[in-house]
Amino acid sequence: MPGAEKPPASLDGLVSRLAAEPDSRRRSALLSRKRWASPATVAKLYEETVRLARIDLRQAERLAKSASWLSRKIGDEASRALGFRALWPYPLSGRRKP
Repeated sequence: MPGAEKPPASLDGLVSRLAAEPDSRRRSALLSRKRWASPATVAKLYEETVRLARIDLRQAERLAKSASWLSRKIGDEASRALGFRALWPYPLSGRRKP
């Protein structure tokens, strides 16, 4: 049954699920839980984006978009800066827009 998946139990589990999820709506749904709405989550997504940028650019892109989306949602200025900074891998992929 769609949507019946168990939510991630840990921040590392969330990061793994977000990196593997190609559908942006599903990533947003995962991040919509209040549990993940924190600057610490944005920071973790940023760190993993940087790490994955050299390994798997698609997964890094998903995490960067997730960090950016979440940072706008929580409205913390430092998080918004990290969310924006997470988008840096795009020039490496040859894409014009994030």
